[in-house]
Amino acid sequence: MKYVEDILKHHKLYAATFKKLNDPMEGAFTSSPNIQNNLKQVIKDEKQKTLICSLSLKKDLPLLWAYYADGFKGVCIEFEIDNKTLDGCKIKYKKNIPRINVNDPVDIQVRKLLSRKYWKKGSGYQY
Repeated sequence: MKYVEDILKHHKLYAATFKKLNDPMEGAFTSSPNIQNNLKQVIKDEKQKTLICSLSLKKDLPLLWAYYADGFKGVCIEFEIDNKTLDGCKIKYKKNIPRINVNDPVDIQVRKLLSRKYWKKGSGYQY
């Protein structure tokens, strides 16, 4: 309930580090053999520095409550978010693990990796 108190009293949302996310495939990626190992490491390091706040578009998805609300013990708080203010990434569900693109800057690659899931649980945004 600490996070609920932070939201209601201090107007703060929790943002997890990549390692604290509960989806083991979050941020997984593949690369072609010609990608240099140092680029892969730079991307991995950037993922570790990124903080993520995950929000859902729907409140009535039992699977999400089971996964993310301590087995249905959580609370639902509705927010109105101005997309001009927040720089969020809508989650894109794909059939395959994302592939890194060497033409994109590292921060853009990390955002793309962390906004794609290759199995569908719900619909939402990550900030």
